Amino acid sequence: MFRVPEDEIHRLLGRSCDRGEWRDVLDRVTPDTPADPEDIALLIHACDSSPDAFERIITSAAEIRNEVHGRDVKLFVPVYISNVCVNECLYCAYRASNIKMPRRTLSVDELKREVAEVTGIGYRVIELVTGECPSLKTEGVIAEHVRAARDVISRADKAPEDGEVILMSWALNDDEFREVADAGLDAFYLWQETYSRDVYAQLHPGGTPKADFDWRVNVFDRAIRAGIQKVGLGVLLGLHDWRFEVLSLISHGRYLMDEYEVGPDVIGVPRFKHAEGAVLKDAPRAVSDDELRLTVALYRLAFPRSHVFLNTREKLGLMLRLLEGGGSEMNIACAVYPGGYTEPSRARQFDYYSYPTDKTLVMLTERGYRPTHFRLS
Repeated sequence: MFRVPEDEIHRLLGRSCDRGEWRDVLDRVTPDTPADPEDIALLIHACDSSPDAFERIITSAAEIRNEVHGRDVKLFVPVYISNVCVNECLYCAYRASNIKMPRRTLSVDELKREVAEVTGIGYRVIELVTGECPSLKTEGVIAEHVRAARDVISRADKAPEDGEVILMSWALNDDEFREVADAGLDAFYLWQETYSRDVYAQLHPGGTPKADFDWRVNVFDRAIRAGIQKVGLGVLLGLHDWRFEVLSLISHGRYLMDEYEVGPDVIGVPRFKHAEGAVLKDAPRAVSDDELRLTVALYRLAFPRSHVFLNTREKLGLMLRLLEGGGSEMNIACAVYPGGYTEPSRARQFDYYSYPTDKTLVMLTERGYRPTHFRLS
């Protein structure tokens, strides 16, 4: 069971930094010798005391990224199954008491049409997204949706072997994980939102299922025991001190490696965005563009072989800068509501962008990147 080492993190954030120590960290980090939490804390401190530290960190992360991933950029697309949710997250438009939000849960046939739409564009990695929807928690139902997505991908013209089905949902129990694993699920992503137990409690009121901090933070133990070897960790940047969140996530990822020999396949860096109908209007601890760039770079140095996932909460220009500084996975086209690709709607979980796939692919290629997990029809 993972416990956030809060005392140790506060100790690291409170220590002083010798001017030369951070350079030593960057000199010794390689794909096989990643930075540990103490190293990452030194790099964070260095940005406050050394004018050239920030750019050196970004450059080092870019070098590690290119050594591990080359110029490959893994593409995927989110497909929402349901925006019905029993939880009351203060930052989310899909909270249960937001009566102005039109609700919908896709049937299996409707989901197949959505997946067929995006595979027709060329995507072969599909992230199924759902709130904590009671009808989907009925035995076997979410597994049936996973199986349906897998079937559509397998039938797509020129379907490559690297097609994947990812699930981002509620914190599943052991039986649910076994069901979706048997249905062909490749990966499970879930953001902790914040690793601060106190802040988490404030943002998830009402005794809802998601209010259980320990059940959520230990979800990957259950996933890995069920045979799912690809897991995605993340926090919603802006809810708490980003430095605490970075060190907590790195500690969590290292715990999974030590306990199960399974490191994060993906690390997400979603940043707080306005959500119509949410209680929380502004980020309590807003994260700047440079802090976001630094976060991506620090994750790359701590987990050289993981993907750092960039999302369309950000403008394309910033996403390109994040790619250069350590990112390696991204989505381009995006709809954050059920049926969004076949029946466009204004309903949304949060503010976001969606970029034309064909034009963005050209832009990436012109910059020397090689989009992967995508096939032109």
